[in-house]
Amino acid sequence: MRFGREQLIPTNAPLIGFGGTRVHPLGIVTLPVTVGDYAQQITKDVTFLVVDCSSVYNAILGHLTLNSWKAVTSIYHLMIKFPTEYGVGETICIKEQRTVADLVERLEEVLLDDSRPKRTTRIGTLRKRVFAQKQDGAIANKVCKLQEANFIREVYYPDWLTNVVMVKKTNGK
Repeated sequence: MRFGREQLIPTNAPLIGFGGTRVHPLGIVTLPVTVGDYAQQITKDVTFLVVDCSSVYNAILGHLTLNSWKAVTSIYHLMIKFPTEYGVGETICIKEQRTVADLVERLEEVLLDDSRPKRTTRIGTLRKRVFAQKQDGAIANKVCKLQEANFIREVYYPDWLTNVVMVKKTNGK
């Protein structure tokens, strides 16, 4: 959905971004949001703070919006359920079987060593990979083991993200 800056209502309340930086919203806009599939769907007006920053999210729905929908969220199932006039509606946030990373920007060639112009790498931005439930569990188990062994630790990079790549071992696991 496209809208012009003239539709934004000015605001001066700064936000604290995911990386701890201060973000000043461009304004506020109220838009109709429809969730669910016909006939088990609802349409409500939702007020959004509009910010100009790099993010993997297009929109973030807060607790007030979800409460107004009487929605129940399940992080594990990546699903939202909500009552409608025609029964319980649901929205699956992420499709389970999508496993391909899509390139969203062109690759940029970066020189690694000034004295060796042929030593370059290409850098680009990928969308987050989403795995099937079985693969997701295997990844989570492996990450937990590596964290317990102090081999890896959790860090937060609000502007940079890399995807997990599943590679089969020679023994087939």
